[in-house]
Amino acid sequence: MNHPERSAGLTLLELLIGLCVLSLGTVGLLQWQRLLAGSADEARQRSAAMRLAEEAQERLRAFDHVETDPADVGGAWQERVTSTAEAVAFDGTQTLQRHTTVTLLEPLRLKAMSTHLQWPDRDAQTRSLVLHGLLAGVDPQLGVVATLARDTEAAGASGGAAQRHPSIPVAATDLDARRSAFKPRAEGPLTWVFDRSSGEVIERCETPVGVDNTLLTPSMLLRCAALSGWLLSGQVRFATHGDLLGAQDAEQPADPVMSLALRLQFTSTGHPSPGWECDDDAPDHVPPGLTLRTLVSYHCVVQPAGQPPAWSGRLDVVAAGWVIGRGAGEFQVCRYSADHDHDGRIEAAEHPAVHQGVSGPLGAQNFLVVRGTASCPVDTPGRGLDDGTVPHQP
Repeated sequence: MNHPERSAGLTLLELLIGLCVLSLGTVGLLQWQRLLAGSADEARQRSAAMRLAEEAQERLRAFDHVETDPADVGGAWQERVTSTAEAVAFDGTQTLQRHTTVTLLEPLRLKAMSTHLQWPDRDAQTRSLVLHGLLAGVDPQLGVVATLARDTEAAGASGGAAQRHPSIPVAATDLDARRSAFKPRAEGPLTWVFDRSSGEVIERCETPVGVDNTLLTPSMLLRCAALSGWLLSGQVRFATHGDLLGAQDAEQPADPVMSLALRLQFTSTGHPSPGWECDDDAPDHVPPGLTLRTLVSYHCVVQPAGQPPAWSGRLDVVAAGWVIGRGAGEFQVCRYSADHDHDGRIEAAEHPAVHQGVSGPLGAQNFLVVRGTASCPVDTPGRGLDDGTVPHQP
């Protein structure tokens, strides 16, 4: 049987199928190229965003001093408590939204920083990045210690402040591998000895008057008595310049200090004697307005009772040379207190009026003294850490 010969070349159908396959391949290649370009853009943008986030946090870390200096408002660690939102130039013609919040971590002297950035990508989709960090309340001048030469054997024995319990004051001196000593004020003899690993106060001693923490040595400890206590500490600030006080007066009070003391009244029982002891660095017998000091630091040691060991009670400011009251010429004491963790209650670290069942060291129990005819200032809502105050005394 004879068969007709097939003609050479492609049929129209085969040509159309080939064109479709080629088109699909080209579209896929273009999409892949666009995906690669988008990934490169996102990587570049995230790198730039990370740089801007780090820049914001490093700016916060560049404080000049730990406490508020009225001559240099804005440069202290205490003032790094705000929430900031800003638009930043980003990726040529685009702008990026940068929002940073700072939150106090009580009772440690640390603040948590969180920087949140948002920007649109090439497809108008919102991209974001969050950077977390910590801000330590350590005087920048102490940073020079890291550059000093150390005796290898002594350094190995003490381990340095980084290896001791965080509740031990930064100014304390390490006596040896197990103990640290802290003197609340150089003008007095009182000195407490801490167990470096637990933060427990294990001895009450006396040291020569005029010797500060930097000069303390084990041989200076005299008339030591054993005890078992926890540190209770904070600050007292003053906003006594007028009756109309606002958020700034709560956040950055800068009026001169007055002489004072602290008193703890137990509501719990069975405490060893002495149940508590407080000391402060307020100037003694100095009339109001005759000092440039704007901050009083206080420290108390409380011996707990019961099993497990705990204490309950109320801490008050005791006026020395001034009167606590609500009348003209009198002064009232406000308490820095807020529900920072939003759990519906004021816990020990958030400074309640009366502490209940405290079972460890406690810091940042801060007070603010205002005129008797003023109101305790509150903080502006929505600005990060709540630095508002509430009435405490009378």
